Amino acid sequence: MNPSVESFAPALPLVAALVVGLLVGVLIAWLINRRLLANRLELFAREQEAQQQAATHAWQLREQQAQHQLAQLQAQLSDARAVLERVQQQSEQQRQQLDEARRALAAAQEKNEQLDETKLALQTSREDNARLRSQQAELNTRLEGERKNFEEQLSLLKTAKTELTREFENLANKIFEQKQQQFS
Repeated sequence: MNPSVESFAPALPLVAALVVGLLVGVLIAWLINRRLLANRLELFAREQEAQQQAATHAWQLREQQAQHQLAQLQAQLSDARAVLERVQQQSEQQRQQLDEARRALAAAQEKNEQLDETKLALQTSREDNARLRSQQAELNTRLEGERKNFEEQLSLLKTAKTELTREFENLANKIFEQKQQQFS
């Protein structure tokens, strides 16, 4: 054997122990490092999962909000459609009322024209009536005058008749007396 190797012989188990210790240290460090790396990876995975869950939760929350907003918008749209339908119905009713009012106005204008014609005819009738009353008053005055005249003439005739009757009686009596005298 080599003297230099022999001098290292007692140190060989020490070196071997040192190499084994170093290897065990490296192995332990590697295992610890691997364990730390695995923990870090697991922690990172948990963080990623938590972030993904938070993102999913945020997405679900946004989706719920969007669905809620959609439901509100649909309700508003439904309300707006109902209001639009009511407005259209009211518009149709007002259009019908306007048509009826136009027809009533046309009828009223026609009646107004007839009324104007009737007023003109009434005015003409009133003028004719006034003229006829004036003529009637004149005729009544003339009639009254003639009646008085006839009454006077009748009175004169009665008086004349009475006188004629008396004269006739007188004359008849005279004739009778003369005849009696002639007869006697």
